[in-house]
Amino acid sequence: MGIKNYKARIIPIILICLLFVAIFYTVGRPRSYVWVMDVGDLKNEFYLVKMCPTGRELFRIQFGQSAAIGIDPRENVVWATEMGDVDNIHYNQVVKVDNQGKVIDRFQGYGSPILAVDPNDGSVWISTWNGVEPRTLLTKIASNGKLIRIVDGFYQLYSIALDPRDGSIWAADGGNRTLTHISANGEKLFEMPFIFFYSSSPHQVAVDPRDGNVWFTSAQTVYKISTEGQILAKRDGFNTAVAIAIDPIMENTWVANFGTPGDEFAESGTVSKLDSYGDIMLTLEVHSRAYMVGINPFDGTLWVGIDGEIIRYNDNEKILGRQPGFNQPQSIVFAESGNNLMTEIKCTFSFYSDWFSK
Repeated sequence: MGIKNYKARIIPIILICLLFVAIFYTVGRPRSYVWVMDVGDLKNEFYLVKMCPTGRELFRIQFGQSAAIGIDPRENVVWATEMGDVDNIHYNQVVKVDNQGKVIDRFQGYGSPILAVDPNDGSVWISTWNGVEPRTLLTKIASNGKLIRIVDGFYQLYSIALDPRDGSIWAADGGNRTLTHISANGEKLFEMPFIFFYSSSPHQVAVDPRDGNVWFTSAQTVYKISTEGQILAKRDGFNTAVAIAIDPIMENTWVANFGTPGDEFAESGTVSKLDSYGDIMLTLEVHSRAYMVGINPFDGTLWVGIDGEIIRYNDNEKILGRQPGFNQPQSIVFAESGNNLMTEIKCTFSFYSDWFSK
């Protein structure tokens, strides 16, 4: 009778405890993960970093020299450029990395600082340098690395962005100072001249996934145009606008800018929120140059990369946290959380640690 009574008392307690654990896990488990390419000052000082949505670092992978990254949501893999390391072991490559940080493929012959992934089929747009003449080719490859097509007619591509509705691409040519719209089949649809892009920022163009409207930076000016090239909004007053990101949920656009008016080399920066008409709604000052801006579509948080760290803001523009240990965070993507239990547990603990510390 004693053992039966003990079991009768302990089993409900165990079930209640398991219920609470399940509730806490469900509430705290990550909905997304964050990948950032941190740009170093020298080769082999570049790192691809994966983080929890709280900013906790999960791991980092060393790269020789890189810039842009992209996410294939179908396979939950990250694509990154690899332009060369100190010993030239890995050079002129695009690299596929799985959600655990394992390099699963390297494709040779693509010394590209820019990259855009089509979420519909996993194909990738990258740039390649023409070895015979001083010009750049825009190249599309399949997810298995097979060459699909090459588009000629560029001088030096600084940034590209893909329209997920139809797979078309917008290419910012810093050498020719043009913005070109290209179909998924490689046909040039539209070209806008006299655009001044910044030389080393891979995210100066962004496409609104809802309607295909395009936002891009041009020195001190930010533009919004339609897919046909009609100017819908124009906002001056920036010093050096270097990165742009669209929040499709709140219908806002964020612009990272460094320097102060009249002094592009000033060690300061801002991040500005623009409404759909191009009017500045607010500006957040940062103590250093802002290189990167991104909106996590899974929770609405704003991520800003500056010298030495990443700053996270909530949807009310209040600082959630600062993540040190970076050099110049330059490219960011957000991935839906997968089915790796240990990673989810780490991020769940990070969620409650972050929550209880507030």
